[in-house]
Amino acid sequence: AELNSALDALTFESSTTFQADSILISIDDQGSTGDGGALSASATIEISVDDGAPPQVVSVRDGNGFDLPVCDSLPTAPTSLALEFSEPMGPSGVTGDPNSYLVVAAGPDGRVDTQACGVLQGDDVPWPIDATSHADPSNTTTLNLADPLPSGMIRILACTVLEDLAGNALDGDGDGVPGDPFIQPFRVDVGNRFANGHFDCDAFGWTVDEDTAGSVNWDGLTDADDSPDSGAVEFRQLGSDTQYRIGQCVE
Repeated sequence: AELNSALDALTFESSTTFQADSILISIDDQGSTGDGGALSASATIEISVDDGAPPQVVSVRDGNGFDLPVCDSLPTAPTSLALEFSEPMGPSGVTGDPNSYLVVAAGPDGRVDTQACGVLQGDDVPWPIDATSHADPSNTTTLNLADPLPSGMIRILACTVLEDLAGNALDGDGDGVPGDPFIQPFRVDVGNRFANGHFDCDAFGWTVDEDTAGSVNWDGLTDADDSPDSGAVEFRQLGSDTQYRIGQCVE
């Protein structure tokens, strides 16, 4: 009874990176049970964690540590970008390898076509990653760029070679299925005093004044540069004598 009571109080504390281990439990009565001398026995318990959840990128930050949402516009050219993962990553040789990531800038056609790590599409321009650093406590990898990013459309990719400690490949699109790259577009817009000056994802930040509702609409399928990551504002003459305008105060 005393042995069972002792085993009931047995606890196992793992590290945050624990995947599997074994525990050897040995008992020895030291001859206190009476006839027959000392009695002993041992058993090994295998403990493992079945991690079936693939890792995801939960946030992207610019060089100043500010979150960089999809389609955001940066008024300054960053020299580094940081990706935060949903869990500890490994092995370090892959997570910390600049080739596990890709930063692409728009070429002369003004659009970014590359959708996966590997062969670039269209006239996209690869932007060199000079070095990377990974911080385990925050599951964050920082990409130090060789030069500040140019103005225009940018796309950052985390490649499918990335995996967590259990060997699950990256779930880039967040659908719960591993094996696809993470892709996030944004824009470097140095010198543009308008917020959201290119209407990349919506008309946020702009004030619409229209006599007839629906005269001014954001259009995500049309862009002056034919960019798949940008849009435009459409004006429609819905009334015989209607006025409409869109504006923004600039400091």
